[in-house]
Amino acid sequence: MNTLGSRTLRRLPVLALAAALLLLISPASVLRAQPPGGPGAMGAGDGPGGPGGPGFLLRRVARALDLSDAQVEQSKALLETFASTVQPLREQAQTLRGEIEDLLAADTPDAAAIGQRVIEGHSLREQMRAAWDDFETAFEALLTPAQKERWELLKDVRAFLGPRHGGPRGGGMGPGGQGGPGA
Repeated sequence: MNTLGSRTLRRLPVLALAAALLLLISPASVLRAQPPGGPGAMGAGDGPGGPGGPGFLLRRVARALDLSDAQVEQSKALLETFASTVQPLREQAQTLRGEIEDLLAADTPDAAAIGQRVIEGHSLREQMRAAWDDFETAFEALLTPAQKERWELLKDVRAFLGPRHGGPRGGGMGPGGQGGPGA
């Protein structure tokens, strides 16, 4: 018997198709996107940022999950709330990173001051993770059972593909990821 197991082998074609779809629509990009005009500027069309901008990506996710118009509008509101919660935390994290770099560049770096900034950064990432978890819980509450199953499959594929393709916690999506709120 192979190490993958027969159940996993039967699911490989579905996972491969889902992976291809994920690479095209990347819900993680939608969830971390911030339109140039701020959270209120997010639209459902090509809108802010042109093709590939947040509105475009939301439309792609809506199509992949077969969201109703009402679900799309509710998702936009959730994204706006998430963005407005996370944006100040991102700005604080960026400031902290600059402070840490400055402290490290000193002739005699102050380990205590650097450590304090690192602890503050960890706290900010935890707050962003909590905001992400709140968003995801609220978003999933909007979904029908079939949509939630597809959403879970997309999340499984992201985790399977790993951090370079938007895998959770440390990848491109969500807090702590290279492109997520912790960036």
